[in-house]
Amino acid sequence: MTVDDRLFATPIYRSVSSYHADILYPPHGDRVPKHVPLLVDNVWEYIRPAGMPSRRSSAFGSPTAELARLSGPAEGVICRVFVTMPCPAAQIVGCSDARRHTDVATVPPAVARMDLPPDTVSLLSTALLSHAELGSFLPPAEDFVAMLAGASVFWQQCRRVQVTGDPAVDAVGELFFASPRGYALRPLHESAAV
Repeated sequence: MTVDDRLFATPIYRSVSSYHADILYPPHGDRVPKHVPLLVDNVWEYIRPAGMPSRRSSAFGSPTAELARLSGPAEGVICRVFVTMPCPAAQIVGCSDARRHTDVATVPPAVARMDLPPDTVSLLSTALLSHAELGSFLPPAEDFVAMLAGASVFWQQCRRVQVTGDPAVDAVGELFFASPRGYALRPLHESAAV
């Protein structure tokens, strides 16, 4: 993989349990979240603004090596991430890990207070649903956002990031990126520009 020099301008770090020099790929298609409840993930996917990458088909990183160490495996190898273009990316401003985002606590009770059939709430909590599937039994996304009455602020706290040098990258916010042509990891001890 040829690394575009512009990619050194926006640092993205990951901690991985084991390092290998292969090109990695974000998941093709949707994947079940590991650290965010399905109900919250389904809500995030349903109300995701146009132009924002889906977290379900993204890889994740941190803006600093230290945050990557804190978010990763206990004995993880800290690596610099180098993406291939195009690479839609976003950042949760002020939140180092989505599992600690306020929506994780506020969305489930907000959904429980809605006048939704019990089987709908159960389905939201137990199945990974596409935007189209969600739209088949939920109110239109704009109406659903209003029904949440401010309980979900996730997408309001996210911003697009230019991986070729974004001077406004938040110092603590989790980054997520869809790099369909793959990305490479370089352990910090091998990376000349960190």
